Formats: sequence, structure tokens, C-alpha cells
Amino acid sequence: MSIEQLFFIAIFLAIAIFNFLRQARRRRRGGGDGAPPGEEPRDDEAAEAPPRVVLPPPRVVLPPPVPERPVVPRPRRAAEERRPSPVAPAARPRRARRRLLRGHRDARRGIVLITVLGPCRGLEPLSTPEGPVIAPIAPR
Repeated sequence: MSIEQLFFIAIFLAIAIFNFLRQARRRRRGGGDGAPPGEEPRDDEAAEAPPRVVLPPPRVVLPPPVPERPVVPRPRRAAEERRPSPVAPAARPRRARRRLLRGHRDARRGIVLITVLGPCRGLEPLSTPEGPVIAPIAPR
């Protein structure tokens, strides 16, 4: 085992022991008597522990019931009074797709950039003075 593994195991065990001791201390202080049922607690333990106060459960106050409103049916409209259902608005014509090159000027700039920058070097094999290190990537 490496030192790091031993270190992590030691930390895990320390945390487990710490939790065990904390629970034992809590049980001894107030969670239970801590003494076997036949023995009475010592006087110093009884003096340290505060007296327990048992509170009654809180009263639940419910709001008064809301009186129900009588349901009054609405008068129906006559067939001639009814309005026709709204019609969906006409679809707008779609915009023409934006062109990448607006004109001859943009095309000329693109050609100049391609010429100056050259081809992508990622497609070329990695080479050293002794020869290629990695086989070239075949374009798909």
C-alpha cells in the first residue's frame, strides 16, 4: 500500500472513532441515563443535567370555513350574437437566408486570407528530423 492510501484509511478511521465517541458522550449526557437500569445516577451527574420540560403540543387553529357562493348560470347568447372564432394571423414570409459573401469584395478578401494562411497543419503528419512520429490523419 502506498502512503496516500494509508493516509486516507487513517483519516477514515479517525472520523469513524470521532463519531462513535461523540454519540457515546451524547448518550451519557442527555440521550439516556447511561447507567444500567438497576443503578441510580450519581449526584454530580444529576446536578449537571438540566431538568427536562415537557411541553404540550401546540394548538392548531383552523380558519373559519368560507361560505360557498351560489352558482348563477350565465345567460346564453343567441346564435346570431355569437362572434366567429378568431382566425390565426397569416404567416409572415420567411426571410431569405443570409449569404456568407455579400459581394465580390468579400469573396476577394476570403481568397486572400486562404492564400496567406495556407492549408490546415492538423492534417499533416507530425515530423522530426529523423522522420514522421505519428501516421498522418486520413481525411474522411
